[in-house]
Amino acid sequence: MQLEHARNKQWNFGTWQFDPASNQLTTKGKKYSITSKMTDVLLVLIIHENRPATKQEIYQQVWGNLVVSEQLIARAISDLRKLFNDNPKSPSFIETLPRKGYCWLPETVEVLNDKTSLKQRLSQKIPLMLFFILSFFIISIIVWPLLFTSSTKAVVKDVLSPEYPLTSGAGIENSPAISPNGELLAYVYTRDNQSPGQILLMDMKTKAIVARVPFVQDAVEHFSPRFSPDGTQLAFTQYNKNRNQCWVTVAPIKQLSLQKRIASCSSRFLMSVDWTLDQLSLIYTQEVSKNRRALMAMNIESGVTKQVSFPIDADTTDYSPRISPDGKNLVFVRGHLKPNHHSMLFKKTLNNETNEAKAILLTDVEYHTNIYGLAWQNDDVIFYAKDLAGVQELRQLNLTTSQDDLLSVGNFHRLDYSPVNQSIAYAKHQRISEIIRLNTSGINKPFKLTRSTRSDHQPRVSPDGKNITFVSNRSGDEQIWLVSDNGEDEQQITELNNVRIRSHQWSPQGNKILLNIQQNSKLHFYLLDVPSKVLSPVKLTIADFSDLSWGENNYILIGSCLMGNTWQICQTDIDQKTIKQLTKSGGIAPYVYGDWIYFSRKELGLWRISHLGGDEELVWQEFPEHAWKNKVIFESYLYYLKSTNNTRSKLIQRDLLTGYETILYQGDVKWSESSIDISSHGGSLYFSVEQQATDDIYQQRYNIP
Repeated sequence: MQLEHARNKQWNFGTWQFDPASNQLTTKGKKYSITSKMTDVLLVLIIHENRPATKQEIYQQVWGNLVVSEQLIARAISDLRKLFNDNPKSPSFIETLPRKGYCWLPETVEVLNDKTSLKQRLSQKIPLMLFFILSFFIISIIVWPLLFTSSTKAVVKDVLSPEYPLTSGAGIENSPAISPNGELLAYVYTRDNQSPGQILLMDMKTKAIVARVPFVQDAVEHFSPRFSPDGTQLAFTQYNKNRNQCWVTVAPIKQLSLQKRIASCSSRFLMSVDWTLDQLSLIYTQEVSKNRRALMAMNIESGVTKQVSFPIDADTTDYSPRISPDGKNLVFVRGHLKPNHHSMLFKKTLNNETNEAKAILLTDVEYHTNIYGLAWQNDDVIFYAKDLAGVQELRQLNLTTSQDDLLSVGNFHRLDYSPVNQSIAYAKHQRISEIIRLNTSGINKPFKLTRSTRSDHQPRVSPDGKNITFVSNRSGDEQIWLVSDNGEDEQQITELNNVRIRSHQWSPQGNKILLNIQQNSKLHFYLLDVPSKVLSPVKLTIADFSDLSWGENNYILIGSCLMGNTWQICQTDIDQKTIKQLTKSGGIAPYVYGDWIYFSRKELGLWRISHLGGDEELVWQEFPEHAWKNKVIFESYLYYLKSTNNTRSKLIQRDLLTGYETILYQGDVKWSESSIDISSHGGSLYFSVEQQATDDIYQQRYNIP
């Protein structure tokens, strides 16, 4: 049977079902996606029907005439074995036959679309199938958690420390490059979308900016900084948008104004430059024919240019060159635009030859997969960032063994690695949120109270109105930050680790802050003494509380407490000596204003009750259910978010006496994290607004196993 014919069928072996058309394997209701090349390798093994498939046969049927690394087959076999939990020393699925190839072992392979064959095989194999399925079921119950993970490829555990932000200022930071001694970080900084990108040099220890690459008259943007191997020079690209011109430029670190342009480069691929080990040449991307861009090497002194890579197909570009630490090998990305955009990693030995056969494919050809960055760990191992249909992975590829391990799933662009610091630096693409102050009268324009490239949300106004606290992850973990009402003097006032701050609130006297913190799926409550910044736990021993907040003074707490199977509004003292249930018919998300406690009930509107208890009063029947945590009240006005999704929300002012509503603000307000607050005089509203996506540079330490 030919491979093309086999792709159109579905297959069954044991408890496994194999659908080549969707690149999926299913067992016991669990689905596992594999790559298209793994699918083809598995099909070649299956259609050989218990006879060995040689490496040459697999090469020809799966990769055709494309020159690939000898280890790609071994890697595909290894990944399939991991999926089947197959021991290569005592295989049940794939057997390695030295000097012969690989043999598929299961005897119960069936073509589901072939009814005659299926009927015949079932009549012969039913007893064996039942025994196999029963045995597999019993074994699966015992060792199921050990057999499978969510990925078909190996995940390297405990090798990366938590990510740590290297930059957090307002603006966009991208293209990190670490100096050979690990002391400097060069990156491209853009203040906003209208400003040109400029290369900054930062001290890795102090995080201070120590130098800036000055602009020259006819170059409006900088890209792709790369330190020379001895760390004394910086190479980068310059781009003039008006002329649509690109130049490869070098400058000494100690005098960055002495810039020397050595070559013209591709204006469409500016992120492409690297040094040879002898520092005599730079490698970059340039057009070599229509719709085809290759890697070129130019000698800095002589100006002699040599083509290094040789793309064959049209609409192909070679870019992101990275030379190994020993200077012997070049790894680069080859991108294809048509018919389905994708990019792959290639390796080429650096010598005097210019033979295209020397460029070896390192990664599978997968449509809509893109490589966003790569860096050498050592002479044999590289890190690379891969995006497949929106899922981004940081991977580690051993070029000697072809072991390709998943290190992390997240957000990674333009990698660099420092063997001195054992750290990976990368740009992280993310949406940000800022705290906005808005006049309730709508007279003045919204004022941006905070400006960072992080998520700033949950604003809370101090009782005297002079300070605003908010939650931000700009230092890595979520922390409480404080800023003055004019947006100055930002400072971090907590030191928390690996927590999510659900809410926080100033005490009526303004000297303490009550924090609701989630850690390891559990909710904890703390008191922060603002002057001393000392944090002390609040031990809730009487009832299960949620949405805990201050009452009418520094000694009373109001919250949702679980009574039986129903959440009620309860009142307790700070020492948890007494507890008083205020509601009888349920209540969540209390908000204290004056003599009243306002609260919500699922699908039952907005209610209120006195601090002293008594009857529960319905304030507004149609109060939106999704706004239960995003409400503030001042006098007879209710301020809340109205939204059908997490963006483009409307901030509404509602007169609770007349029912008249006014739209105060409409934009990308993330209602689930906004926590609206209002000043004590009722003149200003504070909330969090999502801004345009931006990049920051992060660092993760690689812990060598």
